[in-house]
Amino acid sequence: MYVSLWIWNVSCFCFLFINLCVLSSAQDDDDADVISNESVLRRTKEEIASKSKVDTLGPVLKRHIQALRRVSNKKVDIIFLVDSSSSVGRRDFEYEIKFVRKLLADFTVDSNHTRVCVITFSSKGRVLKQIDYVGQPLEDKNKCTLLEEDVPNIQYVGGGTFTLGAFLEAKEVLRTSRRNSQKAIFLVTDGFSNGGDPRSEAKYLRDIGVKIFTFGIRNGNVRELHDMASDPKNETCYILDTFEEFEALARRALHEGMLCFFIADLGTGSYVTQRTDKCEHLCINRSPCCDKMATCRCGTYTGNFECLCRKGYYGTGLYGECFPCPPGTYKDNQILGDESTCKKCPDENQSTALGATHVSQCSCKKGFRTFNGTGCSVLRCPELKKPANGYFVNDYCDSVFNAACGIKCKPGYELRGNSLRICQENGVWSGEEAECVMKTCPPLPTPKHGNMICDRDDFSFSTVCRFTCDTGYKLVGSRKRECLAIAYWTGIPTRCKEITCQPLPQVRDGVVKPLICTAKEVSFGTICQVECLSGYSLVGPERKQCTPEGMWAPESFGEMSRCEDKSPPFLLCPADIKLVAPDDDNAVEVNWQVPLALDNSGLLPIMTAVPAVEPPKRFPIGLTYVKYIAEDFSGNREKCRFSVDIADVTPPRVDSCFSPNPTVSSTFYAEVIWDEPQFSDNSGETPKVERTHAPGLFPRGMTIVIYTASDESGNNSTCKLEIEVIPHPCQYPPEPVNGRRHCYETAEGVYCNVSCNEGFAFAIPPADLYFCAYDNVWTPEDKMPYSDCSVKTVTNSIELPASITYIAEVPCRDHLVLNQIQTDFQITLSGVINGLCAANMICEVADMEATCEEEDEDFNRIKIILGRRRRRDIVRIVSKESGDSVGGSDAHVASSITFDFIVRGKPALKD
Repeated sequence: MYVSLWIWNVSCFCFLFINLCVLSSAQDDDDADVISNESVLRRTKEEIASKSKVDTLGPVLKRHIQALRRVSNKKVDIIFLVDSSSSVGRRDFEYEIKFVRKLLADFTVDSNHTRVCVITFSSKGRVLKQIDYVGQPLEDKNKCTLLEEDVPNIQYVGGGTFTLGAFLEAKEVLRTSRRNSQKAIFLVTDGFSNGGDPRSEAKYLRDIGVKIFTFGIRNGNVRELHDMASDPKNETCYILDTFEEFEALARRALHEGMLCFFIADLGTGSYVTQRTDKCEHLCINRSPCCDKMATCRCGTYTGNFECLCRKGYYGTGLYGECFPCPPGTYKDNQILGDESTCKKCPDENQSTALGATHVSQCSCKKGFRTFNGTGCSVLRCPELKKPANGYFVNDYCDSVFNAACGIKCKPGYELRGNSLRICQENGVWSGEEAECVMKTCPPLPTPKHGNMICDRDDFSFSTVCRFTCDTGYKLVGSRKRECLAIAYWTGIPTRCKEITCQPLPQVRDGVVKPLICTAKEVSFGTICQVECLSGYSLVGPERKQCTPEGMWAPESFGEMSRCEDKSPPFLLCPADIKLVAPDDDNAVEVNWQVPLALDNSGLLPIMTAVPAVEPPKRFPIGLTYVKYIAEDFSGNREKCRFSVDIADVTPPRVDSCFSPNPTVSSTFYAEVIWDEPQFSDNSGETPKVERTHAPGLFPRGMTIVIYTASDESGNNSTCKLEIEVIPHPCQYPPEPVNGRRHCYETAEGVYCNVSCNEGFAFAIPPADLYFCAYDNVWTPEDKMPYSDCSVKTVTNSIELPASITYIAEVPCRDHLVLNQIQTDFQITLSGVINGLCAANMICEVADMEATCEEEDEDFNRIKIILGRRRRRDIVRIVSKESGDSVGGSDAHVASSITFDFIVRGKPALKD
């Protein structure tokens, strides 16, 4: 009754659906609209006029839609741009939405196949992403949620036609789309765009591989729609007369020739499990709607929610309408249908449990066996024969399935095996094969590792058996056993127990081979070898053998051979280190790698450093040895050492070296003492000092005293003292080069004059006579010191470098004052130089450079250097205003200003 009712329901549903298909081709879900006769006539004329256009464009669109559906990986991303402007209107907007639904009819929509995005657009700010399965894919989004939930919620907005904004929004959606999917855009509009030209954005999308289809009406901007479509544009740009034709075009392209596509769709696409509430609308006043053996699923191709019975069950899937497939059938898929959807087993003698889901669950019924791998045949066991000296009960035994055969023995014999055998469903007799044997004692086993000798082989009454054991084994039990009349043996069971020795103890730092020698008891005759690890020596016997007495030989009186460590650790010191001590320090910080000691025991030896140092360490000048000692836990020691040589290449420093003032003595010899020069060394040790003269008597004149200081490294430095003994304070001025000096002494003082040798003359004329009144002041002072004698030559010019140092209370940072001093000094010096030149020469000061240095002098000095000279004379300059020495004790800052310049001279021009 249920099957007939279900078939009747399906037939009625198909009949109704066919009628709906026919009606939809004429008016397509507009049953609520009231159409006047005039409207019907007008629409009929329009449909006749546009029929050829739809018939022409339908196959073209169908070919492109099929190309999208047949991409190799089945991944397609489709974006619909739907015009929601006021020029379209609410009624035509509904036609556009119907066009979208029709176009998606043949696509499988889920996250792994086709993904859909619907964007409606009107004015700026009204570009709405109504549905987005492309940019924001969700696992629970599919064709059912698209057609039954999301598409019905699309709202008409009204406004302008901002097509450019729609393409921009589509571009943003495609940024996050699948990289390996085929992408297509369907633009549905009346063709009147505003708010910017969308063609550039359409070109960008075409260039990145997006297929663009445009759909518009003939009175729109046909050129713009044509330009936005992909190539070939005559196959991707569709211009129709009315919006109603959009739906007719989609229907012609997708469902042409199909009477009832619902039935065809039942076996296509895939089903996705949904929440139970998604199928609640399938029932009226019933919850839950689906049967407990069914699940709510969405057909990703049909777009319908269905209650589908699980595998092994058939029915509508609604509550109480899922039934298990009967025995002998199975169902390996999940589709709607009656009991006929359950497939029969290949053989009529095969059966299954209720609700079988696979053909492998088909098996032969009891009493049948598999024949040729697929068929079933009647089961028979092999023919059973009666045993010798025995018989079948009732003298009969059949071999069919479940047949039972009883077996008995003749008097004087004993049955061995099973007395009842049954033919089982696997074709094998139950139990063990029966035999009738003469009554005897049970057979005695030959002991392992022993021997048994019996006077009879059948173990019949009075049989006697004797037992012995192999070498290395001892007998436990009865040595002789006899078979009694009651079929029992005398004595107790016999066995041979192996003679063994106790396991040897482990040897530290060694190994006993084979390993079984220390693991457990070993058998008689086993030989064990004791070996020591590398670096260890064996103390005791190297081999031990298990004797027949169960003892080890040779005996060690309770002590096992042992391994003693005789190898010292391995130790390698770093290389010798050579460094140079700094000039101002007697030690150097040295870093080195502390050696790593290794021992054959695997344990780190104890390290000792002599002296007790560790890096980094300051080492003094000289040679130092560092010794490392490594000692292992057995007392073996290893030593190594390296040297740290800190070389001293710095000579002793001269801390003070001052010549004493000249000593005035009226006699030829004078007693002279002085402050001993002071030396120090970077080593911190007092250097050894040697001298050429000691303080004491020195002759008149100049004597050079040399001090030599040496350190322990052989570095030395010297200090030279000038010891001068003069007869009086007036030191004779030096003789001019290439000239002579003549001096004589009187009671008033010393008189000197100078002259040049033949062919030489003074460049600057000296005084005719110089006088010193025993106060070491020679007059005239402005003629001191005098110049050397120069070769008399006629020259066109002279150039003489000179330097003057002026000591004053002028801070070096006061540049204005310093510049003024330099200017005044150059003017004054130029006048002085001109006065010194001969009448036929013109002299000048050039290339003057001034250098200022601050010092602690207590009076002003000017240092003038002209030509060659033997020693430096210092001329004291006196202030013109006060007559006192410039720079007294109240000076705040003493500075030294040095003027370097060149004196140039050339002959004067004659009139």
